[in-house]
Amino acid sequence: MTARSENHSSFQTDLYDGKFDTNKMFDALGDAESAIKIHKNAKLRLTNSKRRKEEIRKYRELGYKRWAKETKYGRWLAAEVYSLR
Repeated sequence: MTARSENHSSFQTDLYDGKFDTNKMFDALGDAESAIKIHKNAKLRLTNSKRRKEEIRKYRELGYKRWAKETKYGRWLAAEVYSLR
């Protein structure tokens, strides 16, 4: 799911739920701004993606609530509900 910023500019943030928490997905996103919910049991040493390792560390450091607020993760639900109308 991709959510556009409030001013509807060409700037996008990609927001995904936990099923997209994979090395391949993080590698495909590269440096693009994104928020993918990390699995609770994510293992740093088993992760081959540098970007995913950084995100796991950030998620663990902040905890879910702060991480969600900083990445605006909750916006995907509002965008999804709006698109269903």
